[in-house]
Amino acid sequence: MRGWLALVLALTGCDQLFGLAALPTPPSIDPGTWDQVAAGEGYTCGVRLDGSLWCWGENNHGQLGLGIAGGTVEQPARVGGTWQSVGAFSSTTCAISSAGSLWCWGLNTDGQVGNGTKVDQLEPALVSDGSWLAVAPGGTFTCALAVDGAAWCWGNNSEGELGVGDILPRTSPTRVTAPVAWTTLVAGANHVCAIATDTSLWCWGANASGQLGIGSYADAMVPTRVSYQRWKAIAAGEAHTCGILEDDRLRCWGSNSAGQLATQNTAGTPSPVAPDIDTNEWLTLAAGGDHTCGVKRSATLWCWGNNANGQSGGKPTGGYNPAPSMVSGGAQIWLTVAAGTDHTCGLGTDNNVWCFGLAATAGESTVLEPTQVTGTWSAVAVGSRSTCALAADTSLYCWGDNFMGQLGDETYVPKVAPKKISDPGWAAISLGNTAACGVRVDGGLLCWGTHAYGLGDGSTTRLLPTPIMEGRSISAIDVGLYHSCAIEAGTQQLYCWGANYYGQLGTGDIAQHDVPIAVTTQKWSRVTAGGGFTCGVSATGTQCWGDDWYGQLGDGQQMTYSYTPKLVGAYPGVDGGDQHSCALDGGGVLSCWGSNAYGQLGLNTTTSVTKPNVVPGAWLEIATGAYYGCGIAADHSLLCWGYNLNGQLGDGSKDQRNAPVRIGDATTWEHVAVGYSHSCALRSDESLWCWGDNSFGQIGIGTELSDNEPVLVP
Repeated sequence: MRGWLALVLALTGCDQLFGLAALPTPPSIDPGTWDQVAAGEGYTCGVRLDGSLWCWGENNHGQLGLGIAGGTVEQPARVGGTWQSVGAFSSTTCAISSAGSLWCWGLNTDGQVGNGTKVDQLEPALVSDGSWLAVAPGGTFTCALAVDGAAWCWGNNSEGELGVGDILPRTSPTRVTAPVAWTTLVAGANHVCAIATDTSLWCWGANASGQLGIGSYADAMVPTRVSYQRWKAIAAGEAHTCGILEDDRLRCWGSNSAGQLATQNTAGTPSPVAPDIDTNEWLTLAAGGDHTCGVKRSATLWCWGNNANGQSGGKPTGGYNPAPSMVSGGAQIWLTVAAGTDHTCGLGTDNNVWCFGLAATAGESTVLEPTQVTGTWSAVAVGSRSTCALAADTSLYCWGDNFMGQLGDETYVPKVAPKKISDPGWAAISLGNTAACGVRVDGGLLCWGTHAYGLGDGSTTRLLPTPIMEGRSISAIDVGLYHSCAIEAGTQQLYCWGANYYGQLGTGDIAQHDVPIAVTTQKWSRVTAGGGFTCGVSATGTQCWGDDWYGQLGDGQQMTYSYTPKLVGAYPGVDGGDQHSCALDGGGVLSCWGSNAYGQLGLNTTTSVTKPNVVPGAWLEIATGAYYGCGIAADHSLLCWGYNLNGQLGDGSKDQRNAPVRIGDATTWEHVAVGYSHSCALRSDESLWCWGDNSFGQIGIGTELSDNEPVLVP
């Protein structure tokens, strides 16, 4: 598989001296600060207005220029130095510095980096100190345009793609044999096209699909003229080419297997042909693997060709779209576009970068390390596949899976980025599997989503936040998998509702209640609704009731279930997971009990226990998920342990951890929330970070595995 940069723009940068050490990823990048974007195979690079270069995505050959190879970088990471422009193709990246020198890095099996070696380069390697205008990496070769109009190429030359009259490879720049000077140069998988100063178009290299446009299917080892028309822009894909004539009309040639030539007839052609709808309104182009995009004079973005991964901006159908279609969403006014193998990125006049297609902004559906969610936040709650948070102004936002209406936006449509649900005035939020509840600052309780055992108002489905227990002021709420509980302010009376198969409502029986019912006569300060059990804190101490199959009630008896509360100990804080519980005493000692098949108790074993066992360390907060847990230590570092198949522990792996492992180096964590397979945490600067399963966009970073509509890159 290969990726294609369709258009290389030479842009003016800052005149600064630079060093080439990779810099760490910042917590965020201000939107509206981008100057240029380039797309390779599974990765993207962009130059900001300040001349800094940032790359993200796949990094198997060090193509991100960060000094390492392997894995995926989920957010833009800075490459050292200051730069004018960048080009990307397959797994090789090249850029022109602010001083005009040329640098390349990444895949180098054929010498395409141009530094005289065939070893992958993990950091920018100097190709030439000269003055360069543009650079275009190809499949296994690279070409660049000097400011004097000369073209130079290096790397693989098996099909004449270096344009020097032979098929011998070069590992350093060699001047292209040409009777003219050039103004624009682009590279496809194994062919090159360039526009001369007199607006004539010339191509060379492989031509098995007619991608050179010279009227035949014979390879050309030197630049060969394409028709005798006047050209203003050109873009090269894997085996097709498109250009814009001086009168702003579109012409394409080469392979048309996916409709990338904008004609209904999928037969290829070795000569330029007009699209089915021929208009004179095109400004700029980009060609991907087998799709094409362009910006019109109306500043709208249009794409056509293969759309199996949403790279043409529409809903993926597994097929293709041969008719140019306007891309909806994203920038209101588009400036330019870049196309990779299976994704596309565009730059708006607002200086924001928008991407769509396969792994457009993330790289994979699982995020293995904490990744920042844009905004400032005061609270966060995590459900099975959804997330809700309170912004710093106390307004409510939700995102992720919405199949059961659990986002509360009156739809069933999932959201991959935070969606505002309600104006300010919220004090607390809790998510379960498919339902959510929140408490307003005046103590009002509202619930929404779908809960088969009752939302608390006698219904099972509400698509908007709906008042529950009207007339009562609520101080605490917890929504569990099958039941929910709330504490009334003032009286400290505990109420629960929902399923009651194991006596988890604490009513002394197993009768289900779809509206809140009072539990015991004790006064409660804290409650947590686990999988099939409940734990609460009263003056008597921490007590638990309901399902006890795995010893999750913590009294050492491991009964089948208990209809009435069982005393665990004197713990002011407790949190229940699916089949286990953890609690904190007043001195920072953490204890856990219950099921431990996945190391979720943090005891460095997988043996279940029926009484509290101490987890080493000093702790401030604990959060228990389905089969894992996370906690904030006394030094405000974040640690997690247990099941990790979806990367929900945030340590950069998918390995199970039977004992707490530290997540990153930060010591500014204030609050953590965990769910079934993803987690979120808040820092002292009010930034929100999430990680783990992102198949429904629950991480909130604006992407899933694929996005077929433009998503803003931070």
